Amino acid sequence: MRWETLLSALFPAPLALRALDDLHAIAEAARELPVIEQRLTERIDALESRADEMLGLAGGVQDQLEGALKVGRALDARGESVLLTMADLEGRADAVLEHAARLDGHGEELARQGPMLVAAALDVAREGGRLADSLPALERALELIDQLAPTAQTLAQTVEPLQGATERLGRIVDRLPGRRPAQT
Repeated sequence: MRWETLLSALFPAPLALRALDDLHAIAEAARELPVIEQRLTERIDALESRADEMLGLAGGVQDQLEGALKVGRALDARGESVLLTMADLEGRADAVLEHAARLDGHGEELARQGPMLVAAALDVAREGGRLADSLPALERALELIDQLAPTAQTLAQTVEPLQGATERLGRIVDRLPGRRPAQT
């Protein structure tokens, strides 16, 4: 028996034709396998190359992120310093406002006392005018004192030796009858 008869006995004709078609498709696909393998290999190589590029970029991005984190930490520390300075400034501003309120109160008090101050200033101005008017007389008196100073000095030198005699004479007068002694 020939194999075709055997085949037709084992397999009905449509099934055998279908099996042959499938074998033919498998054979054609097997012929194209090296081309498909070549395309897959090229794509895998391209993907690996692209993955290496992406890893390199990721390393650069990581370096930039680390730098940004350092800058962020520095900014955070600087921000805390600024906040502390702002709190200090706020405390100082409160103190300045308190002083300003006190000064405002003093200013109001001065404003209330303004008419009294003006009156006192007018009195001072009047007295100053009188003093200015009396300055020529005062100058003449000082000139007279300067002129009399040598005379007074001569008189003092003359009277000094007489002091002891004057004291003795006073004691004698106190002893005269009818005189009461001087009380010391």
